[in-house]
Amino acid sequence: MNVGFSNLKTLKRELLLPADAAKPDNDASVAALGLGVAAMFQVFCNRKFARVVGDTFEAGADRYSLVVPRYPIEAVSKVEVRYAISDGWVVQPGMPDNYLPEAGLLQFCVQLGVWPNTVRVTYTGGYWWDTGETTPDTMPEGAWALPEDLRAAWVMQCRWFWERRSITDRAKAGFTEAIAEKGFAGVEEDLLLSARNVLNAYRRIAS
Repeated sequence: MNVGFSNLKTLKRELLLPADAAKPDNDASVAALGLGVAAMFQVFCNRKFARVVGDTFEAGADRYSLVVPRYPIEAVSKVEVRYAISDGWVVQPGMPDNYLPEAGLLQFCVQLGVWPNTVRVTYTGGYWWDTGETTPDTMPEGAWALPEDLRAAWVMQCRWFWERRSITDRAKAGFTEAIAEKGFAGVEEDLLLSARNVLNAYRRIAS
């Protein structure tokens, strides 16, 4: 189960005493907290961290480069341009000309279009982490593992919230990953300085 940067079993072990971690009583609270903190990190860094195969990103085509929101980049499968709604998407063979995986930067030797043309990139990117609860998952070949400093910052931030907020506040009714992405709490005000220092190295500056 994905609870943001790890699985539920691991996060429970980080937050709870062994006797409590063995019970399901706090599962919803821990999952809500983990997803919420991961969402905070995404908002702060202006990027998406989880690995997705075949994700898409659209931007204006009047450019020679762009930074996708989900990286590191593993592979780019397709670049398309839409010149008008009536035309649909037109595949751009051989594009991108180059890309920098760890920066999420795609580079083109020619400008893909003019305003208001749109470019759409289909790609695989983001960090992989183990979401298996009973047996460990296997990292796909070519995937990038979640950096340890980022995982540690997430655990520290989760622990900080866990120690200061009631279970009622942490586990909101109907809490889902989609809701988490809208913001679990105030970002700047509630981020630990130690976590913020780590996250500063992962902030995305879009092109």
